[in-house]
Amino acid sequence: MLEPSLECAHKVYKELRDIVSRIDLNDINRFQRLKYKISDVMEQVLDKCLNPTTDMIIQLIEIENSHINTNHPDFVGSADTLLNMF
Repeated sequence: MLEPSLECAHKVYKELRDIVSRIDLNDINRFQRLKYKISDVMEQVLDKCLNPTTDMIIQLIEIENSHINTNHPDFVGSADTLLNMF
């Protein structure tokens, strides 16, 4: 679950950066430096948020993994379950 979750976060990050680069408002286009500064600030915010997001995903996956009771008889990966199936 960890790798697909991190990949999803990076894809969302990339898509948001693409959206920022495609923002086109007629009123802002008249002021090129303002437009570039807004884009720069928005990209900095996205960059700043990526690491905490990936850290949170890692922590949530670790928390969920620590709460899985692998000794429970209904757990499919349990050795006892596999022996009782046959």
